[in-house]
Amino acid sequence: MPSPLRLVLLLNDRQIDLPFDNDGKAQILAVAFRGAPDKTVNVRVASPELVTVDVAREVACDGGKGGPGRLKLGPGSMVELGSAVGVVLPASGEPLAPRAWWAQWAKWMAESSPGAFLRLAALGDPGLLKAALTSAAKLSREAAAADQPLFAALIEAGMSMRDAKSKKAALAAAKGKEALLGPQGQALLANVQQDADAAAQAKAAAIAAFIRDTSPEHDGDAGQPTVAWDLAEVEADRGHGWFRGASSLPLEQRPRSAIDGEPLTHLCTLLVPKEYRTRGPEQVALAVFQEKKEGARQQSPASAHPREVRLEDHIGGDFALVWLTAAELGRGPEGTGHRWVELRARFDDPNVGKPTNRRGYKKPTEELLARCARNHFGGTAPSSETRQPPRYLHLEEYDIKANFGGDDAYIDLDTPAITWGED
Repeated sequence: MPSPLRLVLLLNDRQIDLPFDNDGKAQILAVAFRGAPDKTVNVRVASPELVTVDVAREVACDGGKGGPGRLKLGPGSMVELGSAVGVVLPASGEPLAPRAWWAQWAKWMAESSPGAFLRLAALGDPGLLKAALTSAAKLSREAAAADQPLFAALIEAGMSMRDAKSKKAALAAAKGKEALLGPQGQALLANVQQDADAAAQAKAAAIAAFIRDTSPEHDGDAGQPTVAWDLAEVEADRGHGWFRGASSLPLEQRPRSAIDGEPLTHLCTLLVPKEYRTRGPEQVALAVFQEKKEGARQQSPASAHPREVRLEDHIGGDFALVWLTAAELGRGPEGTGHRWVELRARFDDPNVGKPTNRRGYKKPTEELLARCARNHFGGTAPSSETRQPPRYLHLEEYDIKANFGGDDAYIDLDTPAITWGED
């Protein structure tokens, strides 16, 4: 009776379909498994859904490790067998249920055994093909050329799939290796690239329209912020605030040093988007100051401004916030040395209105982080550890000429409080 399962051994230079006898048994030469030549490893189809393999040492198996001893493998299982990777498949050719560990195996095979990797993609299962495509860009041109027919088939299959993610992965894998594709592959590549360019242009237009049409006075009326805001430096004579330079406040209203009574250093003054104004509708902007002098504190200075808030970081550093009215913001900075900034609505940030790095917060992709500004209100944070409420301000040390000990600052606008966090 034919076996209901197949065990396929993928090697760098060939593929072996392990033959089972009528009792569902097979043997593999055991040089790589028991450490001695002319011995064998028993493999058995135990049921329509189970293959057992005996191994004498610990090996990579599915999403972890297995052995020594008897391993139980089902359809879609993958196991390290010496220089080969064994894959269990249904003999009927029925598509496998996707496994979370496939992508890990594909990455490892693409880097260590590219021939076996390409044979994995050629097994004919849609899920395995998709897993392979996620790591296909890791193949060197030399490795792809060594198995050119298999590489071309992988790219053509990826570009023929319906989902955009697989097509994007195929495009990335084909970059710099276009000459390895045949005429059909070249035609598919041109069509997929054209579609990708059109999609990129449409997305860029959507982002530009969102930024243009979303005002800092936007209010989603949702209880939590509905838009994150990037702060971008602009070449202009006006903006939504400024980095560096002097404050707009009169000298007598600027927060004072506890060391010598002189004004603290001004770091930035920023229009605060409406959804982030935590001190009432009239307080529309925020000025941030820092004590940069070194020395013992001689006094506890009185507030120089009625809406001044003093903050202390975890190492005793002295900071001050001053909430400003529109009129106070509108005076602009004194003198020179300032850099104007503009608030720009952040497009499609999945973490708007969520506390950072807590349950429900989505780990950002590299693509999202690449298009996020270093300085911003709310949304996705560059730090994977710092925990902030939905309403916070992130400031990069160099841009505002601060001293955060090489880190960045996070200002909790609710509490308020200041903490540091590495990118």
